[in-house]
Amino acid sequence: MKTLSGWRTCLAVALLFTALVPQLRAQDEEAEERPVMQLELKPDELMPPGQAAFMQGEADQLGHRFLVEGTALSQPISVAVLTQYPEDKVRVRVVKDDWDVPERDEETGADKKVELTFRTFDGFKLWITAEKPTDYQLVVWVGEPVEAPLPSIAVPASKFVEGQMAAPSRADAELAANVGEKPGKISLSRLELGLIVTLLLLGGAFAAFLLMRRKRTDGSLK
Repeated sequence: MKTLSGWRTCLAVALLFTALVPQLRAQDEEAEERPVMQLELKPDELMPPGQAAFMQGEADQLGHRFLVEGTALSQPISVAVLTQYPEDKVRVRVVKDDWDVPERDEETGADKKVELTFRTFDGFKLWITAEKPTDYQLVVWVGEPVEAPLPSIAVPASKFVEGQMAAPSRADAELAANVGEKPGKISLSRLELGLIVTLLLLGGAFAAFLLMRRKRTDGSLK
């Protein structure tokens, strides 16, 4: 009985697999019959400077695939997919080369939209799918090239000094203020004056010690 039951299970699995194979093949053939659509970007007065494309469709499990060619790294790119209801789930994939390895992969939610901004060289592809037939709108915008000037590697010495002196310390500010009070006169802080006086006293004491030692050697001091 166990052997018969096992054979029945294997037969059922085989029949199920046999029934699924034609369905999978049909889906693959349908996917191949859906060509990749190249988006034609055109200037639009309602959009910022650049070119845009607007599409509307019904996404399903196979989805719709789009191609945008001829982009440059200096061009900002924006892709927006909008749905009608918050419960609608539309998956949006940005693909560079392999359709199975998307660069960006997001899904619409309660806000009813997916917004993607990026830059890329030599075009990109889009793949829009949904688990059940769902209406969507697609907006693709490619802006005008933005050429940012390169910063100069040479900085004038005057600007460098000004930059260093832009935020002087409190001690530096006090010293600069004291110097400006009387032209030609340098004002020293109490610490600096104390160090100078100490060095003078030590120097005087050392000179007196040498003088006393010389007198004792000469015998002039009893």
